[in-house]
Amino acid sequence: MNLKRGAGSGAANVVYRTAYIFFEKKRILEGGKKTKKRLDNEKTQGRQGFPLRHDNGMRRVIVGIRT
Repeated sequence: MNLKRGAGSGAANVVYRTAYIFFEKKRILEGGKKTKKRLDNEKTQGRQGFPLRHDNGMRRVIVGIRT
């Protein structure tokens, strides 16, 4: 279960990037303009957009005992 919430929380999902590209191409073909929210996000995040990897800093170490 994905418990991430908020803007850009799904950017680590492979479907996010694929859907983004699809809808961006569709918008361009239809001659649509960028929404105010889209322009605000680009201003905040830069042209690269949201980070595609979310690293929460957690690490797992498995320690075993050899016999």
